[in-house]
Order: sequence, then C-alpha cells, then structure tokens
Amino acid sequence: MLFLQESEGVLHGLHVTLELDRVYQAQDIGHFRAFCWMKLKEPKHGIWFILFGSYDRPGQGEEIRSSKEWAGIKHGLGGCQWEKHLTVRSDGENEDGDVSEYIQVGSSSSSGMDSVQLLTLQYSHDNPLVRYQPRLSLRDLDDAWLVPLLNESLATKIKAIHIYANGYKLLELDKSQFRIDRDHSDADVPPLTFDPDELSDPWIRIRPSMATFVELSFVDRTPKRLFESVRTMDSLKSTYQPKSKVRRGRLLVPALTSAKQGPKSFPKSAPKPGSGSPPKAVVRRRKRR
Repeated sequence: MLFLQESEGVLHGLHVTLELDRVYQAQDIGHFRAFCWMKLKEPKHGIWFILFGSYDRPGQGEEIRSSKEWAGIKHGLGGCQWEKHLTVRSDGENEDGDVSEYIQVGSSSSSGMDSVQLLTLQYSHDNPLVRYQPRLSLRDLDDAWLVPLLNESLATKIKAIHIYANGYKLLELDKSQFRIDRDHSDADVPPLTFDPDELSDPWIRIRPSMATFVELSFVDRTPKRLFESVRTMDSLKSTYQPKSKVRRGRLLVPALTSAKQGPKSFPKSAPKPGSGSPPKAVVRRRKRR
C-alpha cells in the first residue's frame, strides 16, 4: 500500500546498475559502451522512448570522442540521455501521431575508475530546483520495456543487473535469467561517434532468457523500499497533560502546564472539581442529660 501511494510521486531518476562477476582493473575493461533503451507502456507528457547510458572518455564532440589519448574507463566516464517524443494530431474524427528523432535531454561526466565491479547507468528526470513542466511519475514505469545495449566484451563480464528508482529496487536479474543477443541490426544505438577500433568490439543486447524485453511489472514483482522515513521529533511531549479528551467527535488538544507550577492539590474535605456532589454536612447532636 505504501508503494502504491509513493509511486504517484514524480520520477526523480532511474538507475540501472551492472554488477560484474569480479573486481576488474581499469586496463581489463578499457573502452566500454553501456546504454539502456526503454519504451513506456503509453506516452506520458509526450515522452515515449528513452535512451541513456555511459561510456569512457567524457565529451560530446566528435573530436573528443575520436581522441585515443583518453581511451579507457580509467581516464573518465561520460553519460548521455535522449528521449523520443510523440506528437498527436487530431482532425476531430481521426487521430495520428509523429514520433520524433532522439532529442538529447541531458549529459554528465565524472572521473575515471582504477577498479570496477559496479557500473551504473543513470537517467535523470526531475529538475531538483524548479519543476517548470509536468513530469513522469514512478508509476508510469509500470509495464515499461527495457533492453540493455553494450559492447560484447563488457556484456560477457556481467553477473547481475539491478534496477532502482526513487529509493525502491524495482528488479534484479542474475546471470541465469538473461542472455546475450548478438543481432543488433535493428537496435537503437546512441547517436554518438565512436572509432572503428572501438566498434570492432560489437554492440550486443541483453534480453531475458524467456522473453524479448525486460519488463517492469509492479504487479508481478512488488518493488522493495530501501529506506526508512524518519519520525518528526516532539520535544514538548513531556509538557502535555497526560490524557486528551474527545468530546462530540472533536479531539481537544492537550493544554500545556507550566514547568514551575505543578498540578493543584485540594484539601481532603474540599471537593475536587468535577468529582460529583459536594461532601455531606456534619450534624452535631447534644447529649441528653
């Protein structure tokens, strides 16, 4: 129930973590290309297809991408993400739509790695400062299709695939649950320029063992929450009256008592407020002589 409520929130980002079968030194990885293609079940806010991933040698220009001086994961990582948008046309009776080419919607760069066992591909969606347009929600990923797209030498080293979003683990696949598809003739490869030497390590796709696409189904697999919410502290709790009263369906907020003045005390003969009828009067009788 908690996930159903929190899944209505804006999608902050999607992370696909590739776990390798052991710790590799940077020279054992060298050049790499790791991307993930995703198709939503239905277009939301015009977004239908998403492509994101990471590669060695950060930089978007062809001159930087073709410089062999910075080849290899040790010298830096770059990241890019693209979206394909659907534009719907309607004449009142019929509807039709056009799907755009990939539009770059983000990029990143980071320092290199001397040793590698986990490699994370990130799609950042929400603006952390100002949300100036409608955004996807986590629930929009339900029934989405994913296909990792990698260079072959890296794909053979993968032990498991982990998928996260908004503090939830959505899916985990171990090596027995996926296969390598070497036919990439119809694959959506990222619009980046790579050297012929790099492309000699061909593109491959990772698919489930018994299916064509990795499917994110929140019905078949309930996502796991990876964090705990922190309760708000109440430093004034000790100053509240011990009991609250409910009167006519309304909760009366406990009144605060003074720290210097304790609870009032009453003499034994005096009636306490709200204790009922007052004490009976004492009648003295004279003794007869």
